[in-house]
Amino acid sequence: MPPRKHKGSGVARAVGKVVDVYFFEDTFTDSDAVALENHAPEVDGLGPWTPSGHAPAPTGNILGNRARVEDNGDGQGRYFEINSGVADLYTLRVSCYGNSINPGWFGLTFRSDGSSRADALNRWVTYQNATSNLLYLLTPAGGSQSTALVSGVNDEILFEVSLNGSLVTVKATNVSTGATATLTSTSTLNLYDTWIGLFQRTVFGAGAQDYYDNLRMAPLGK
Repeated sequence: MPPRKHKGSGVARAVGKVVDVYFFEDTFTDSDAVALENHAPEVDGLGPWTPSGHAPAPTGNILGNRARVEDNGDGQGRYFEINSGVADLYTLRVSCYGNSINPGWFGLTFRSDGSSRADALNRWVTYQNATSNLLYLLTPAGGSQSTALVSGVNDEILFEVSLNGSLVTVKATNVSTGATATLTSTSTLNLYDTWIGLFQRTVFGAGAQDYYDNLRMAPLGK
């Protein structure tokens, strides 16, 4: 049975446009050191934040009212996900902040089935590879496409994802420089899966944290 779809967000609009009402929102406002598993979003969310990806499972917490995924330096992809309850959406957006030491590799997961496994399969992933300066979009079946997007230390990256049936659109903006990049895909993979999350490749080691803030989602008006 397809997941519930909220009403009230208005007609579908192009990715990148401003939305005033969100049906899922997490600004990660909480006490320092609170684990993400123990943190509740401000608006909606059907379950606790759940760590997944390569073993050992990642540790995530709150610092300065932002979320961070601990970096153990082994170069593996890890993520924290939560059930949003919605598969189709006008926008899923999050701001990511560099760590002042090395440019980070951060991004989003979406249309995930919420399973715990040691790779990116069973979910869509978009992330910015700060080593090769590329924006990536990975499918649940292992497909990959990329396009250029340059970032450096301290840069803020804004990810915006739009999902309308089989159409997947990802836009990333380097807020610090104004550079943008967009990727699109037409696919029915994970068409009704509703988990969303934070993705990070933990590659630089202790002290090189990347931060996430203002995770927001507005479903399509149906």
